[in-house]
Amino acid sequence: MGRSLSRRLVVMGFVLSAVAGLWTGLWVVRSEVRGSMIEVQGIAAREAALAAQDASTRWSEPVRLIGWAEQTAGLLDAICRVYGPDGRVIASSGGTGGSADSNAAAQLGPGVELNRALAGETATDVQQNPVGRLVVRAASPVRAGDRILGVVWLETPLAEVVAPFGAWWAWLLGLGVSVGLGVAWSAVVARNIRTGLLQLRRAAADWAQGRYHGLPFRRKDELGQVAEELAEMASAFQRSTEDLAMSVEKLHLEKDRLEITMQHLVSGVMALDGRGRVEWINPVMAELIGEQRVIGRRFWGIQAFQPIYAMIDQAVRNGEGGRYDGVFGPARREVEVHVVPIPRIPGQGQEAGSTKDVGRSEGRHLSGGSSLSGGAVVIIHDVTERRRLEQVRKEFVTNVSHELKTPVTAICGLAETVVEEDLAPEERKHFLELINREARRLEQLVRDLLDLSRLESHLTTLHRRPVDLAEMARDVVQDYGYAAEQAGSHLYLDKEGDCRAEVDPDRVRQVLSNLIDNALKYTPAGGRVDVRVVGTDPREVKVEVADTGVGIPPEDRDRVFERFYRVDKARSRATGGTGLGLAIVKHVVQLHGGRVGVESEVGKGSRFVVQFPRRWPPDSLP
Repeated sequence: MGRSLSRRLVVMGFVLSAVAGLWTGLWVVRSEVRGSMIEVQGIAAREAALAAQDASTRWSEPVRLIGWAEQTAGLLDAICRVYGPDGRVIASSGGTGGSADSNAAAQLGPGVELNRALAGETATDVQQNPVGRLVVRAASPVRAGDRILGVVWLETPLAEVVAPFGAWWAWLLGLGVSVGLGVAWSAVVARNIRTGLLQLRRAAADWAQGRYHGLPFRRKDELGQVAEELAEMASAFQRSTEDLAMSVEKLHLEKDRLEITMQHLVSGVMALDGRGRVEWINPVMAELIGEQRVIGRRFWGIQAFQPIYAMIDQAVRNGEGGRYDGVFGPARREVEVHVVPIPRIPGQGQEAGSTKDVGRSEGRHLSGGSSLSGGAVVIIHDVTERRRLEQVRKEFVTNVSHELKTPVTAICGLAETVVEEDLAPEERKHFLELINREARRLEQLVRDLLDLSRLESHLTTLHRRPVDLAEMARDVVQDYGYAAEQAGSHLYLDKEGDCRAEVDPDRVRQVLSNLIDNALKYTPAGGRVDVRVVGTDPREVKVEVADTGVGIPPEDRDRVFERFYRVDKARSRATGGTGLGLAIVKHVVQLHGGRVGVESEVGKGSRFVVQFPRRWPPDSLP
């Protein structure tokens, strides 16, 4: 089967053409034979009619009819009989012992043509005599006026008529045999082609299902070439499918990464489609708007977006972005809002200008149709803490300037007085003492500022070692004994339990000093300050500093640990405070991994509580 498929198809075409020629030849021969038969029958009928007319002139002499029949038979090369009106033979050529054909005619006897002739009609018929030869019979009535005297019957052999078509039949027979062989060969070829096509079909079905394999068969004809090309195409498609699968996997990975990133952004992000419906929202945005179930809802149905309805509408409908700064959401947070339109994909949605802006009077937007953009992304930055820090920075700069300006102004004024005025020795000494006090105050302020800056920048390294905090508190209380006596206050120390902890002794001493100093400054004469160190907890040591001073109003308690924050600013400056002591306390305690808090009641005093872990890191605790 290695021949060319085109050759086999050409051969099959020739076979089909031969079949068509065979059928055409058969039809032509059959038509010719039929035409010849009709023509012979017509001739026989005319001959019979002429013979009947001739016989009518001799009908009165029956003896002469016998010779006439012999003569007519010889003339027409046929068998001639004359029948009476009753159907009996009156005369016959050849008598009773004639030729085989005569005898066969006598055995066969007349047919329907005789009956039709007796009825007055010239008739013909084709029969096969007993010896197997085709003959044509013709019968015509012998008339005398309107009376039928008898019938002249002729029988002529058809061998001369059929003989010319014998060669045709032989040729058609040979052609039929050839066609039969060709049809058989064509059936084999067709079956082979059908088998190949079915194999290709099954292979194509497997490839369509993603089951790629090699060639379904190997042939050298055009069908084999098609199979090879299809196999190459399937292999290329498989590679493309694998590349596409890898690309899709990468897209999914990038999508997951992007979604994780968006989920953990500190800013709120929300995506809207071209009709203003929420497609995606991250947790920060849900917290800002105060709602969780917003996917699929229109943006104008979310109350928190009321201040930026128009901005979002312009972005979604007209592709125009915008920005909003102000208060947002139920929590009234300070925010920066950016609305960014998403470019519309070509062919997406309807044509521009088909948006039906109905229902705007009801506070709706984009109620129908499409938009010029593919949607919008709303990004909200919560800047509340940043604005607060900016305010704190401004206050810090103002406070630092003021705190620096006060002693510097005092020093300059006092120095100018000492230089320009002629003062008595006692007055000069007094002014110099004031200058020294303001200079020390300025030095302390600068030292505290630098110290606090290092603590806030995490540039301070703690040198931890085991320290008995009760013993340290006793030393600090002794150091402030004279200051308490000068202020007219009573300073007490109490200890309970094991008060040892791993801390930086210098920094913890700074914490205790600042707390006791702050308590003495805000406790009036006759009051008391209690320092209590408690070590009953195996995980931490607690230090409490309580006073009977003026107390702290509730609105100021959360801010007493801020830089330069004073509850009573006039009293703080009068006592020489810098406003940084409690801020330093907070940062030192936090650097140790501890906690600091305050409890206070106006007019009754305050209690500061500091807790230090016994070990560092805390996981090493028992």
